[in-house]
Amino acid sequence: MQRPSVTVPFAVEEVLVQCQQAFTTVPVCTALGNVHSCWASTEMSRGLEEENQELRAQLEALTEQLQQQRTESTQQSRQLQQTIEALQLRAQSERELYEELMQMQDSEIAELSTPLLPVAERVLVMPLIGKIDEVRAARILHVLLAGIAKERAQFVILDVSGITRLHAVNTKVLLQATTAGQLLGAQIIVSGMTAEHAHTILRLGIDMSALRTRSGLRASIEYALAAANKGRH
Repeated sequence: MQRPSVTVPFAVEEVLVQCQQAFTTVPVCTALGNVHSCWASTEMSRGLEEENQELRAQLEALTEQLQQQRTESTQQSRQLQQTIEALQLRAQSERELYEELMQMQDSEIAELSTPLLPVAERVLVMPLIGKIDEVRAARILHVLLAGIAKERAQFVILDVSGITRLHAVNTKVLLQATTAGQLLGAQIIVSGMTAEHAHTILRLGIDMSALRTRSGLRASIEYALAAANKGRH
């Protein structure tokens, strides 16, 4: 029995030849490797793009955070500067107030240290206590002359019993007070002189003959009142 004939579109040999020709230029393994590399490169590019986008987002967030921190820092610096300026103004005000209070206190102390007390009509007493320096000597003369002019005093008693030691400054004050008082029409009486005072005056060689002295404050007041009454009659 004879087999029927079968028509084959391509002979096996032709197919093999064509396959061989197709892979003659690029080997199969190389072609497959190129395909795999292309796919891997595409996936890598996609991954890098996603990472870049994430990094850009993080960078933008950090930039915004830094900008916010800078703004807050600027505001804090401005507030700190305002606080410092306010404290400086307050310190200046407190310093000026302190200096004013100290001046007032010094003035009050000076007035207390050189009181001028009226004991009778047109009779004043100024007790001198403690150390007398150049500054206080000028204050004594100022208060004395102002009091004489204000009270129209005829007699002013300078009591030196509270002065432990006489020296060139305080003896000079007594002489200046005597001269200035006479120019204003008042007699200056010095009371409370002690033996030590007298020795000091002699040792200094100061001429105190112009001074009118009495042993104590009571004797000085009695003398001034008697002289004032005698002057009225």
